Amino acid sequence: MSLTEFKNELDKSNADLWPPEVRELNSDRTRAFVLHYVAHRQGAAAARAAGMGTAETTAEGFAKIAYQQLCRKDVADAIAALARRQVGSPAAHVVTATR
Repeated sequence: MSLTEFKNELDKSNADLWPPEVRELNSDRTRAFVLHYVAHRQGAAAARAAGMGTAETTAEGFAKIAYQQLCRKDVADAIAALARRQVGSPAAHVVTATR
């Protein structure tokens, strides 16, 4: 998914249904990263899809960006909150365990 598709999804989505941790994120790109990461569990792909980096950013660069995002407390909290809503999702336990 491209950033444009994520922006359309963000516009279509009912933000009132998102957990407060997601609503409070500081940018659409960060929200897009979180949504893509929870859906696919691939950090570098989530960073690329969210429009982070530049046209010259390598796969290693996207992996570094994803690592930086995943180390942020607000991002980890948003991922855990969304993952808790998925029945049987192990992601909330993983994020909680890494803090």
